Amino acid sequence: MTVFRIEIIDNGASTEATKEKYPLDQNGITKWLRSKNIISDNEMLKIYRDLTPWTRTGGETYGTSFEFTTNKQKKQIFVKALVTLSPVRSLLDWSRRREILKRNGIAVSFWYHYADATIFEDFYPNSASEVSFEKILNIGNKLDKLGFTTLKFTDDIRADKNGNPFFIDFGFDLGEPSNKIKTSAKNYLLKNHTEKQNEINKYYY
Repeated sequence: MTVFRIEIIDNGASTEATKEKYPLDQNGITKWLRSKNIISDNEMLKIYRDLTPWTRTGGETYGTSFEFTTNKQKKQIFVKALVTLSPVRSLLDWSRRREILKRNGIAVSFWYHYADATIFEDFYPNSASEVSFEKILNIGNKLDKLGFTTLKFTDDIRADKNGNPFFIDFGFDLGEPSNKIKTSAKNYLLKNHTEKQNEINKYYY
């Protein structure tokens, strides 16, 4: 195999590989990434690097990230662990809500693998502030029409380097859909973007 470079940090993402009994070498990390559907069988791993230790990232999650390079791609991956009272059930709820948003035209984070209350997904480097306001309005309007009673929904949006938004958090702050149209997202936008009230009201009606 090719020369392999690896950088491990204390309490980094590689602890997941260790927990699953994969050795921290080229062969072990390769098999671990393949088991998560992150790299294909014909890719050759060249570099693996832990980037951040596990830290609290939300009311229901801890997160960490790593990057890797193969002969075909270089990518950063974010790993989430749900830490609710019933994390396995919470992951099922997250998956269900994610599918509802996806079916209704809201772009969601790409999940490579999810099981045992852990999610492996693409890393999105930018916050919602990098997204055009019209796209934010579109997301908020769809959430309200689906009957979600959201809390600070823009905090649950991240963007890629081109400013494309992706919903990344499907937990308590998103809540459950209902048959009744809500105004939670609209009210949040009106409160936090007073200078755009006319634009918001015009978009909604």
